[in-house]
Amino acid sequence: MIWWLVTACRTIEVQSVIGAPPADLGCLDADEDGEARPPCGLDCDDLDPEVHPGAVEACDGADEDCSGVADEAFDTDGDGFATCARDCDDSDPERYPGAPETCNFRDDDCDFAVDEGFDADADRYSTCGGDCDDRDPFVHPDGVETCNGRDEDCSGVDDDAPDRDGDGFAPCDATPDCDDEDPDTFPGATERCDGRDDDCDGALLAGEVDDDADGVLICAGDCDDGDPEVRPGAAERCNGADDDCDPATRDRVDGDGDGITTCAGDCDDRRPQVSPSANEACTGLDDDCDGEVDEEGVCGACVGAVFGAGYHVYCPDWQTYADAELACVGLGLHLATIDDEAENVWVSDVAYSVAADWWWIGFDDLDAEGDFGWTSGAPVTFTSWGGGQPDNSYDEDCATLLFSGYDWNDLTCGAALPFVCEP
Repeated sequence: MIWWLVTACRTIEVQSVIGAPPADLGCLDADEDGEARPPCGLDCDDLDPEVHPGAVEACDGADEDCSGVADEAFDTDGDGFATCARDCDDSDPERYPGAPETCNFRDDDCDFAVDEGFDADADRYSTCGGDCDDRDPFVHPDGVETCNGRDEDCSGVDDDAPDRDGDGFAPCDATPDCDDEDPDTFPGATERCDGRDDDCDGALLAGEVDDDADGVLICAGDCDDGDPEVRPGAAERCNGADDDCDPATRDRVDGDGDGITTCAGDCDDRRPQVSPSANEACTGLDDDCDGEVDEEGVCGACVGAVFGAGYHVYCPDWQTYADAELACVGLGLHLATIDDEAENVWVSDVAYSVAADWWWIGFDDLDAEGDFGWTSGAPVTFTSWGGGQPDNSYDEDCATLLFSGYDWNDLTCGAALPFVCEP
């Protein structure tokens, strides 16, 4: 079969097998956009119907109108690159991808870096960015000025380190500040007992040393700078030495005023009734410092127990209120005075452990009905009456512990109960 194709250029005879398409399309308009490809036409891409002479140019890096230039309508500065072709400034023909980078604070080659290749010392400052010595990474506009005859901060002045602590002296002055972080340290300042050269004269006070590293300088009162256990405030030891640097407390003072120091054998220098010369009493303490507590039957049926700085004596010997007070006085004590809730709980718990009963304490209104007071004469600072108490039922004038829990009750003073004494 013979095909006859008539084009604007010439007539071509094409032979092919019957039923098969031509082997060579020649000047056909393959993409049917109305323009054949060269040499018959000017379609520069005959496979894309959107590309042909007269097509609308798009900003996509392609030459849609077959003008030989891509994106020419979008390259406003005529540098051959449009914004869509990564021109980072389409108003400047000297800025486009691949342009030579210059030291001008701009990204000339559109690679998102500024003045690359102009920071020789890699300190992130270029010569055009104010680096006054691009050979030294420690010299740049934010450099730290030191006293070396150089301009490290690129200010134009050598050794112009600022007065950072505001004391009127800078590190590079003719009379330099030896510590520009401390406003109390400068030339002519008052030398202090602190182990530092406060006046910048290169010397310390004679006593500004701590040779034993105990944290106290000689000028601060260390009376033996060769022994770290000797210093003001140290614990006084029984060694014949002045450990706390206070001659008045050599080998410890007599803390409780009983005439005997700890070093002389006082086993409790807080309590004057406790010393090697004291007699053992029913106190729950080692009164005579012999290592034993309440020995020799001093308590009889009573029990001594320490409470804080004091003590109580618990006697499960059932007595009337008056006889209980006499028994306490015979021990050099009184029926107990309860000063606060903590003491009330403590005394009640110990008493209950000795005898599960009510206990006399030294609280009554025998002198004036309703006006309760302590047999010791102490002021009334605390009470713990139970509900509805005191009710003065059957002429009840004397107080007891353990009426209900830690509550008190008023009871007829002639009743016999165990009792608690204290100094």
